[in-house]
Amino acid sequence: MVVEKMATANFLISRKKLLTPTLVATNVLDFATAGLITFVVKEDGVYSCGTNYLFELGHKENGEYFFFSNKINFNFGKFVRIICGGSHAIIVVDNEKNASS
Repeated sequence: MVVEKMATANFLISRKKLLTPTLVATNVLDFATAGLITFVVKEDGVYSCGTNYLFELGHKENGEYFFFSNKINFNFGKFVRIICGGSHAIIVVDNEKNASS
Protein backbone atom coordinates (compact mmCIF):
# COMPACT_ATOMS: atom_id res chain seq x y z
CA MET A 1 0.00 0.00 0.00
CA VAL A 2 1.32 3.45 -0.95
CA VAL A 3 0.21 6.48 1.05
CA GLU A 4 0.46 10.02 -0.33
CA LYS A 5 -0.20 13.17 1.68
CA MET A 6 -0.91 16.61 0.27
CA ALA A 7 -1.60 19.78 2.24
CA THR A 8 -3.97 22.48 1.01
CA ALA A 9 -5.06 25.70 2.68
CA ASN A 10 -7.60 23.98 4.94
CA PHE A 11 -7.15 20.25 4.43
CA LEU A 12 -4.62 17.50 4.85
CA ILE A 13 -5.49 14.93 2.22
CA SER A 14 -4.33 11.35 2.41
CA ARG A 15 -4.66 9.15 -0.63
CA LYS A 16 -4.12 5.44 -0.40
CA LYS A 17 -3.48 3.35 -3.45
CA LEU A 18 -5.04 0.00 -2.62
CA LEU A 19 -3.47 -2.80 -4.54
CA THR A 20 -5.85 -5.45 -3.22
CA PRO A 21 -9.64 -5.37 -2.78
CA THR A 22 -10.45 -3.82 0.59
CA LEU A 23 -13.74 -3.49 2.47
CA VAL A 24 -14.07 0.17 3.44
CA ALA A 25 -17.60 0.24 4.90
CA THR A 26 -20.14 -2.34 5.98
CA ASN A 27 -23.23 -0.31 6.79
CA VAL A 28 -23.88 1.31 3.38
CA LEU A 29 -27.54 1.12 2.33
CA ASP A 30 -27.35 3.03 -0.97
CA PHE A 31 -25.20 5.49 -2.90
CA ALA A 32 -25.45 7.81 -5.89
CA THR A 33 -22.81 9.67 -7.85
CA ALA A 34 -22.83 12.04 -10.82
CA GLY A 35 -20.36 14.56 -12.13
CA LEU A 36 -18.31 15.79 -9.19
CA ILE A 37 -20.65 14.82 -6.34
CA THR A 38 -21.23 11.61 -4.38
CA PHE A 39 -23.81 10.67 -1.76
CA VAL A 40 -23.62 7.64 0.53
CA VAL A 41 -26.52 6.49 2.69
CA LYS A 42 -25.39 4.60 5.77
CA GLU A 43 -27.34 3.23 8.70
CA ASP A 44 -26.50 6.35 10.73
CA GLY A 45 -27.26 8.99 8.08
CA VAL A 46 -26.55 10.49 4.66
CA TYR A 47 -23.01 11.57 3.76
CA SER A 48 -21.81 13.63 0.79
CA CYS A 49 -18.58 14.77 -0.80
CA GLY A 50 -17.65 16.72 -3.92
CA THR A 51 -17.69 20.27 -5.23
CA ASN A 52 -20.70 21.86 -3.46
CA TYR A 53 -20.73 24.81 -5.89
CA LEU A 54 -24.48 25.37 -5.48
CA PHE A 55 -25.08 23.80 -2.05
CA GLU A 56 -25.92 20.51 -3.80
CA LEU A 57 -24.17 18.52 -1.06
CA GLY A 58 -26.54 19.75 1.64
CA HIS A 59 -23.85 21.68 3.54
CA LYS A 60 -23.96 25.39 4.39
CA GLU A 61 -20.54 26.16 2.93
CA ASN A 62 -21.01 27.16 -0.72
CA GLY A 63 -18.12 26.50 -3.05
CA GLU A 64 -16.17 24.51 -0.47
CA TYR A 65 -14.84 21.27 -1.90
CA PHE A 66 -15.45 18.37 0.47
CA PHE A 67 -12.73 15.77 -0.09
CA PHE A 68 -14.07 13.43 2.56
CA SER A 69 -17.69 12.52 3.11
CA ASN A 70 -19.44 14.74 5.64
CA LYS A 71 -22.70 13.84 7.33
CA ILE A 72 -25.66 15.93 6.19
CA ASN A 73 -27.92 17.43 8.85
CA PHE A 74 -30.91 15.49 7.51
CA ASN A 75 -33.95 14.44 9.54
CA PHE A 76 -36.99 14.37 7.26
CA GLY A 77 -38.10 10.76 7.65
CA LYS A 78 -37.16 7.21 6.76
CA PHE A 79 -34.80 7.02 3.79
CA VAL A 80 -36.24 5.35 0.65
CA ARG A 81 -33.90 6.24 -2.24
CA ILE A 82 -31.26 8.72 -3.37
CA ILE A 83 -30.75 10.02 -6.93
CA CYS A 84 -28.33 12.68 -8.13
CA GLY A 85 -27.30 14.53 -11.27
CA GLY A 86 -24.40 16.82 -12.04
CA SER A 87 -25.51 19.62 -9.73
CA HIS A 88 -28.47 18.30 -7.76
CA ALA A 89 -29.57 15.51 -5.45
CA ILE A 90 -32.99 14.10 -4.66
CA ILE A 91 -33.52 12.17 -1.45
CA VAL A 92 -36.83 10.33 -1.33
CA VAL A 93 -38.17 9.73 2.18
CA ASP A 94 -41.21 8.14 3.78
CA ASN A 95 -42.40 10.53 6.47
CA GLU A 96 -45.55 8.57 7.37
CA LYS A 97 -45.66 8.20 11.14
CA ASN A 98 -48.20 5.38 11.15
CA ALA A 99 -47.73 3.66 7.79
CA SER A 100 -49.76 0.48 7.46
CA SER A 101 -48.28 -2.62 5.84
